[in-house]
Amino acid sequence: MYCCVDGTYSNHFLVDFFQREYMKIFKSKISLLYMKILVSFFTDRFSILKDFWERAAENSSGGAFQGTDKYEKLKLGGFLMLLDWNNKKILKKIKIETPRGFDLLNDKLYITKSNQETFVMSKDLKRRLYKFSNPYFNNLHWVSCYGNKLLFACSGLDMILETNNKGKTTYKWFATEHGFNKDPKGRIRRVEIKKDYRTYKFPTLRQTTHLNSVIYAKKTKYFKKTIYASLFHQGKVIAINKFNGKYKTVLNGLKHPHSIRKVKEGYVISDTENGRIVIVDENFLIKHYYILKGSNWIQDCSLMSNGNFIVCDSNNNRIIELDSQSGKIKDSYKYNSEWKIFSAMEYPT
Repeated sequence: MYCCVDGTYSNHFLVDFFQREYMKIFKSKISLLYMKILVSFFTDRFSILKDFWERAAENSSGGAFQGTDKYEKLKLGGFLMLLDWNNKKILKKIKIETPRGFDLLNDKLYITKSNQETFVMSKDLKRRLYKFSNPYFNNLHWVSCYGNKLLFACSGLDMILETNNKGKTTYKWFATEHGFNKDPKGRIRRVEIKKDYRTYKFPTLRQTTHLNSVIYAKKTKYFKKTIYASLFHQGKVIAINKFNGKYKTVLNGLKHPHSIRKVKEGYVISDTENGRIVIVDENFLIKHYYILKGSNWIQDCSLMSNGNFIVCDSNNNRIIELDSQSGKIKDSYKYNSEWKIFSAMEYPT
């Protein structure tokens, strides 16, 4: 014990205290000097996908989005990349077929894959632990972890799925059961709730919403238990009542949005084809936004420990560090044009 009889503290205690505080500051400084970014590239053979789009896509919006209701089996490859952001050095590349969204839970990294599986790795990225599937896994785009649960955006089924860490269903929500039952061509869609959809293929224009990101928000002014989800085709974010499935539109006027992430002020959403990064409060009221000139496809945006944002500027083949005060580009990393990015976030060292 370092506490003296009179209630004061001995020199040993003070030395230990200051050493601990020093190490906290030292580690904090080191993390800023040696910042790592984990990135998913869902293909490293973009020319194959581009060729398919040129043959099959329908650009009805007049913008960057190339939609199709056709399917063709393509070997697209894909990988995860750990990047030393300060030195722009690739630390690790892990081959995984078409990886998309990923998140950490209890020292495990959960990675969604387009081929209807979720892959699990150790946090240090050294061990491939296991993989799991679920009958509703179809064109997975996103996973968001909370508590001991995983929340998935199953884009192929216009669906939100909650599971445990082995893929057992604990909650589900279908957009087709809540008014979103027509695809962009006006065709009625029906999803059979008890069907195993893992082997079915539903291209983007066969989906009614292309629901592509989701996050659990707990209690909001809308509902006691709230889930936020981005709807690609509708250009909006909705709040869903987890108790009864009813929803409210909380953000409109977006163009093919992706990626809802938690930040200190509330949330950040990628207004993809408008080239905007939108910051909202806990109830999704806009606080401010940044426009990235020259960008027509912001795939993802996440907060860094230094307060800036990491932005996936997909069609310009670069990852950007955006200054959160000025809205200007502070740093960037250019990557191979054959790589197509999906998600990026600062990774714990």
